[in-house]
This record gives sequence, C-alpha cells and structure tokens, in this order.
Amino acid sequence: MIEKRKAERRVAQLDSSAVVVYGGAWKVLSVIDVSPGGMKAIFPGSVEAGAALVGKVAIFPGIDSYISGKVVRVKKVNGVSEAAIKFEKVRMHSFF
Repeated sequence: MIEKRKAERRVAQLDSSAVVVYGGAWKVLSVIDVSPGGMKAIFPGSVEAGAALVGKVAIFPGIDSYISGKVVRVKKVNGVSEAAIKFEKVRMHSFF
C-alpha cells in the first residue's frame, strides 16, 4: 500500500481524547492516532462521512489544538464508528 499522508501520524496515548461538537451536541472521542493534518478517532454512536465538526484535541503533548474539520471515512468496528477526520483549520494554544 502506498503511503499518501503528508504528515507523520502519532499513536495516541491511552487516555487521549478529543471533545467535538457534532450533530448539535458535544461528544467525547477516543483518539487512535493524530497528526497536524487529521486524526482517527472512535465516535460514540454513529457518524457519517462528510459530517462537519469543531472541537479540541491535543495534537502535541501539552498543547491543546482547536480544530474544525470533516469526517472523510467511517468504518464500523464492534458496534462503534471509527472515523478518519481531516482538519480544515487548526489553532494551537500552549499553557506553558
């Protein structure tokens, strides 16, 4: 398989999560991996490809990133939705 990603993906730490607004409600996602260009995460319930979302995720440890993006791919795994999300805008904020 040819790698098409432009940025290195980092495997998320065990407690990594993202908080996003999707479908008019706040959702907490379990992050599988993340890069400056996007992330893969597990959605509680279902989500559709093409869905827009905004939220907060730690792309780099200790730095919260406020993102907007859209779901580009969804795969059902054991009753949950594993989604690939492409970031359209990223704004980083460090507390250090």
